[in-house]
Parts: sequence; C-alpha cells; structure tokens
Amino acid sequence: MSDKNDIRIDVVGDADGFHAPGEAERDLDRLKVAALATGGALTTMATGAAGAMAAWATAQVAATFAIKDTADEVGKLAQRMGESVTSVSELRHAFNMAGADAEQMAGLMKSLETKAQDAAKGTGQAAAAYKAMEISVTDGNGALKDGRVLLEEVADRVAGYRDGAAKAALVQDALGGSWVKMIPLLNGGADGFRDAAKEAHELGVVFDEKLTKQSAELNDNLTRIKTAAEGAKIALGSELLPVVRNL
Repeated sequence: MSDKNDIRIDVVGDADGFHAPGEAERDLDRLKVAALATGGALTTMATGAAGAMAAWATAQVAATFAIKDTADEVGKLAQRMGESVTSVSELRHAFNMAGADAEQMAGLMKSLETKAQDAAKGTGQAAAAYKAMEISVTDGNGALKDGRVLLEEVADRVAGYRDGAAKAALVQDALGGSWVKMIPLLNGGADGFRDAAKEAHELGVVFDEKLTKQSAELNDNLTRIKTAAEGAKIALGSELLPVVRNL
C-alpha cells in the first residue's frame, strides 16, 4: 500500500457520441455551410422585401403625381363653369360614362349656357325650344338658372320625347349641336344625373376644394422649377456662347 493517498477519477459516459478530431472538424464545416446557406436565404428575403417596398413607394408617388393633374383640371373646370368642385366631379363621371371627357363636358356646358342666355333674351331658336318644353331658363329672381339645374330640367323633358329627328332638332336648338350626341345621356333624365353623382361618390372620384387647390399649387411650383432651370440655361448660354464663338 502506498504511503501517499491514491486519487482515482472514474469517468462514466457514453462513448457513442464521441467523434475523432477529424470528424469533428467535418461536422463544424457542415455547420458553417448550413449557417452560410441560411444567411444567404435571409439576405435574399430581406433584399426582396426592400425591393418590394421601394416599388410600392415608387407606385404611390407616381399615383400621386398622376392624380394631381386630374385634380388641378377639375378645379380649373369648376372655375370656368361656375360650379362647385363637387358638382363638376359628379358631372364629370356622368359625362365620362357617356363617352365625353372633361374638356368636352366643359364645352357642352358652355354651349348650354350660351343657349340659355339667348332664350333669356327671347331671341333665336333657343327661346322657341325652351318655350316648347315649357322650361324657364331664369329663376324666381330673374337670374339665369345654374347650369346643372337647367340641364336636369331639360333632361327630364327630353327623356319623355320619342327618339328621332324632331327630338334631335329640339336638343340642338335648346343646347347646341354637340348635344345631339349626348341624347343617350339626356334620356336618363334628372335621375340619371343623380344616380351618376351617387356612383361617383361610391367610387371615390369626387374631388374636394382642398385637394384641387393643393394640386394647382404643386403644379405651379413644378412649373416655376422648370422655368428656373430654363433661366439657368439662358444665363449659362450667355456666358459660354461668346467664348465658344471665338474658338
């Protein structure tokens, strides 16, 4: 027996999971490859998500710039026609459904106004046409009726007449020659215009004064930027052209 204390350590374990150094290195390499593959997939997903967000943002900006021109146009039409922005938006939808764009609508409404003025004076074929329809173009105070109000009254009368040459002639005399193509729209009567107005609100195509004003201001500012750029070119040209000419 030894004089010194014997120290014995018993190691108990399962040797099945033990790997030799070489195999352990290969396991580590496989883990690295798996980690790299996972990282690559995550990078691809992140890149794809970033690209989708950028595309979405670009689309939103493009949509904003597209609608600003329409809003600006509606605002200017409202001023030209003497109607509210809401009323012009509603009428615009009705005319669009009948195949007429905003500029054509403005021209048609101007023709109606001109004919109504003639009728109020008691002159021309317009006076006879409105008398035949039993419609007064003026209100109780003697002022010319609002264009939309008068249009709906005429539509109600026209809708009750049989289609044909006589009806087309009446429309031409009362509203102007361009309105003959709009007889299908008039045939809906006042209810047709009201239904179109309701649908315009449901579809979200009715503009408000704030949006049309902001759109007009944005377009004006963009025009100023373009003009300023042109001014810079003129100034640069004034400095460089004499030099280039003397080369």
